[in-house]
Amino acid sequence: MKTPLLPVAGLALLALAGVAGWRLGASRAARSAATSRSAQVEPVAESRAAPAGDSPAQVRGTPGTRADAPPIKDIKAFLAAIPPEAKAARVKELAGEWSASLAGPATTERNGLLQRLMGELTLFAPEEAWRVFQRDKDLLSPDEKACLAISISVNWANAHGWENARQGTADAPEHVLGYSSVSRELGRALAKQPRAGEITRGLLETPSPDGAEILAGVISATPPPGSDLPTIDEWKAWLTARTDPAERESLALALAGRTRTADPKGTADWLMSLEGTPEQRGKRLNAAVNSWASQAPNACGNWLNSQALGPEADDALINFARVAAKDDPESAVAWAGRIHDPGRRASLIEQYLRRWHSRSPAAAAAAAERLGVRIRF
Repeated sequence: MKTPLLPVAGLALLALAGVAGWRLGASRAARSAATSRSAQVEPVAESRAAPAGDSPAQVRGTPGTRADAPPIKDIKAFLAAIPPEAKAARVKELAGEWSASLAGPATTERNGLLQRLMGELTLFAPEEAWRVFQRDKDLLSPDEKACLAISISVNWANAHGWENARQGTADAPEHVLGYSSVSRELGRALAKQPRAGEITRGLLETPSPDGAEILAGVISATPPPGSDLPTIDEWKAWLTARTDPAERESLALALAGRTRTADPKGTADWLMSLEGTPEQRGKRLNAAVNSWASQAPNACGNWLNSQALGPEADDALINFARVAAKDDPESAVAWAGRIHDPGRRASLIEQYLRRWHSRSPAAAAAAAERLGVRIRF
């Protein structure tokens, strides 16, 4: 049975809660003032659920410790205060606990334990954490592998510097299950780092294989107050002039995901103003409809009606019809009738006719006859 996957939003909290566990077995470390303080805190964790203004260098109290435990804002100073022999001993202990944990069945409990162990190991020795992960990744479930690849890289960036983490995880798998790539998660972490704007502009000027995914992560993250990252208008101007169509498309969709809630029509109009292939146009239409259809179906429907809807629009039409069917199956039938693919069109028309029939049998039967659909209700 597949092990339930820890959500990314909670992943970082588990991944770097390990220092609290240090107090359970590191008697050497507990003898020093620095490490006794570590029993009250957890390492830095980049979480999508964290407040936008949080510093990426903050370390917060762990479950079971004082609720008012102050955050550690200078990780480098915190780590420097730990005696080297205590740090080395704990790294060795963590490696042993990791190996022992891998021998157990792949359960939710093991998943959480591996996150905590690797989180603490990343704090003390990120290169070793990544080496151990790469060595043992074939022993992990796909879900565990995905979680750990992301959490190690992001926590590495937060605790030891973004450039250091990017270089150290250069061999990261770019696509892991339903999660964003490691590079995209590093981009989210970058948005909260000092010098984020400077680093981002360097990425804009110097194309690289992982650059587009990193920039997509930066774009999708909400910058903290006072950030020098590009504004929405600056991103749009840059993307419009981008020469690589595939890269422009990926980043445009990322930017749309950030702006469409506040301005769905403006986002949709901007997306459709960009040059692109029919396939790209279809993805943009679907991205525009994705949340707008639920928020304001009439406005979204009117906008969709104003677009040229060729075969590439089928996904957007299906998306909109699905939303319409929840409250207005009659409208859903009409929208489904505009789908170009014959098989998908027929299947959805029948599905929504049946839903309509449960509410208004006579009207649905008349519509089926008018449409020439042979159906037994």
